[in-house]
Amino acid sequence: MKKLDSLTLHQVMWLSNVLCLAGVALLLLSGAVAEGETALALIVVLCILAIILVIAGLVLAYGYLRCPHCGAALCQDFRVPMRLPLYCPHCGKQLDEDDC
Repeated sequence: MKKLDSLTLHQVMWLSNVLCLAGVALLLLSGAVAEGETALALIVVLCILAIILVIAGLVLAYGYLRCPHCGAALCQDFRVPMRLPLYCPHCGKQLDEDDC
């Protein structure tokens, strides 16, 4: 498995989005299995797992989605971008495919 430092910006963003979307899907699934008292424990476990997945995706994005030139975070205003910007919002340098 690759180390997180060797991932490109596109791979980090894709992995972060997959983790967040998997957490949201699991949260929706936990609401769909609500039947009886025995399912309550399953719902709690699924909700906790969903929250962990979303938090892991956000931490990954905020920690590793950074400009290769200046090191500034590409997440603006506590928001993870759905696609990478063409230019770094902090230093203004172009984010080429080679840099990513």
